[in-house]
Amino acid sequence: MTQPDSDSNPAPDWPAFLPHREIDRLLERLEHAAVVGPAEAARLLRLVTKEVQRLRSMALRLTTEKLAEADREARGIVTEALGHADSLRHAGLTVLNARLDEADRLMATVREAYRVELRAAGLGATGRAEP
Repeated sequence: MTQPDSDSNPAPDWPAFLPHREIDRLLERLEHAAVVGPAEAARLLRLVTKEVQRLRSMALRLTTEKLAEADREARGIVTEALGHADSLRHAGLTVLNARLDEADRLMATVREAYRVELRAAGLGATGRAEP
């Protein structure tokens, strides 16, 4: 954070509600080893304490909001992933069902071919027995 000059307006990044001028004067006095009255120091410390509490509350609120947002985003990712997984499972089961139907048709064809071969073998055996 940019330090403002003691006699000028505060730097642009100082919040307007922060007692920046009073804090800057206190810092300037402390830097120059000037004596600060106990009443003035106590008053400024109360102001600083109040601001620190406000900043902590704001940080906690922002952190809570970010965590809630991250949780919502994570739930969305999981929901989307589950949707993709369901789609893939459905597609896989559809293909598997088609392959099983195909296998059933193939087995029926093989059985029919086997029966034809048995009949042909039976006819051939009966045809050889007759001279």
